[in-house]
Amino acid sequence: MAAEVVSKREDVVEATLPNLELKVIADPTTGYAAIQNNIPVVRSLIVKNNHDEPLNSVDVLVACTPAFAQGARFHFEQLAPGESRTISPVDLQPDHSYLIKLDEAEKASIRVNAIADGKTLAEINHPIEVLAYDQWAGTRSLPELLAAFSMPNSVVVDRLLGKASALLRKSDAGLSLDGYQSKNRERVWKQVSAIYSALLAEGLHYSNPPASFEIGRASCRERVFSSV
Repeated sequence: MAAEVVSKREDVVEATLPNLELKVIADPTTGYAAIQNNIPVVRSLIVKNNHDEPLNSVDVLVACTPAFAQGARFHFEQLAPGESRTISPVDLQPDHSYLIKLDEAEKASIRVNAIADGKTLAEINHPIEVLAYDQWAGTRSLPELLAAFSMPNSVVVDRLLGKASALLRKSDAGLSLDGYQSKNRERVWKQVSAIYSALLAEGLHYSNPPASFEIGRASCRERVFSSV
């Protein structure tokens, strides 16, 4: 039996039938940065018995298409009349190998089926965009995730700092990359100048995203490029 969708926002899809109410609350996007920061794909899943009789052996099945996560199954022996159950968050066990290799955003969906006594009572689909591993969702979803793309422990950063340190010592043998420890503004400026010179020597340039990167959407998403 198909469900009647009575509410559909960017982060909520709700379906209501005479016997059952089903609601999924999830972000409009997900990606490897979100997964690495323990941000669940589905924030809440709510199921409620609207019938005046108990519902027995209720199964709620969650599946992802394509399979960027394994999905989940929840079983309730009985839902009393008016009883509501909330699962928050929903652990869908993301497929890390799939997400880290994704180099183009994909449109996906989270399908939720509620079944009681072997009969489907409600079914809804929540659209979600799975971002490329190096893609940021901008202000559409958790803009603070931009910080996840800062990788101070990268070997590339170590190499650049090594070159900057060499340039610094070349200008003044007594200087080193000691941050603000010297409490000397001029020394800090010289360090910044050396790092800038090291970056400039790499011949970096802006890398335009491919034509397919932002089709039909005027958002402020950006991609983090490594050209070093």
